[in-house]
Amino acid sequence: MITVLYVVLGLASVFVPGFLLSLVFFPRHGDLDPWERTGVSFGLGILALAFVAVVLAQPSLKMLETGPFFGSVFLLSIICLVLAYWRGGMRWVIGSLRKPMVKPEGEAMEAPVSEKTGEKSPN
Repeated sequence: MITVLYVVLGLASVFVPGFLLSLVFFPRHGDLDPWERTGVSFGLGILALAFVAVVLAQPSLKMLETGPFFGSVFLLSIICLVLAYWRGGMRWVIGSLRKPMVKPEGEAMEAPVSEKTGEKSPN
């Protein structure tokens, strides 16, 4: 059970900074389709974690340990979140979270439109 938790934590620590970096570089919804954004997010996440590890492993710092590493990844994620919000990349993410999944009660369903004639069916 604990190994599953480690895998989930590891994937999240790679994906979240990468996803936020992809929102910084490609802020609009139409820039990347969902599969491309997922792939780019994992690639950028691995790149970001490698950069953090190289910086923390400097002989003058000697801070490549679990606490400083995850703290630096968290700080990098916060910086990317602010930059993504500033660039407008968070608009469609927040907007997609706010969309209602079901129609509110009281709204009438529209009749489907026929593609051939362009008229509404009698239902």
